[in-house]
Amino acid sequence: MTEKSIARKLCIVTGILAGGLCFVPQLGWAAAAALDAPPAAAPSENPLTAGFCRRISDPDTKARCWTDFAKAQNDPAVCSEIRDVPAQDRCVKGLARQKNNIVVCDRIDSQKERERCYLGMAVLNDDDSICDRRIHDPRLKASCERKLLQKREQELKRNRRDKPESSSDTFHGSGKRGK
Repeated sequence: MTEKSIARKLCIVTGILAGGLCFVPQLGWAAAAALDAPPAAAPSENPLTAGFCRRISDPDTKARCWTDFAKAQNDPAVCSEIRDVPAQDRCVKGLARQKNNIVVCDRIDSQKERERCYLGMAVLNDDDSICDRRIHDPRLKASCERKLLQKREQELKRNRRDKPESSSDTFHGSGKRGK
């Protein structure tokens, strides 16, 4: 049994099959019939449309559909179609990262979630000024600074590990001293 046929059965069992499309976490949205078909020579177009997302009744699946549609359209305004506020905030944060645009975070109503979005952008861009200027909650500000410090320490360690030894650090010769 192939991964796709297992995925198709999972879609049918879980009921996340809607309008001939199915969401499989590893595969994304796909035509249910195509899940059993052999791979196509060229990838098919994204089957998501605003109309399709509107027809989904399950709130979690609908939010996932709108999020995927927003990312495909590269349009944070699409996230406003999501009725579940935490899911809407996750959608906006994902688009802010995708566009690498901190202004997208401003679309989030909740100050705490907006500041979490800013934190993500600060880490993504390695920019402490975002922590200082945009984050007002003391705990989030400290977390922002800590995450930036951790990121820089990890990069330093990686650079040291990946850096080839210089000739002055390498011992040359037989190890015997001449008389």
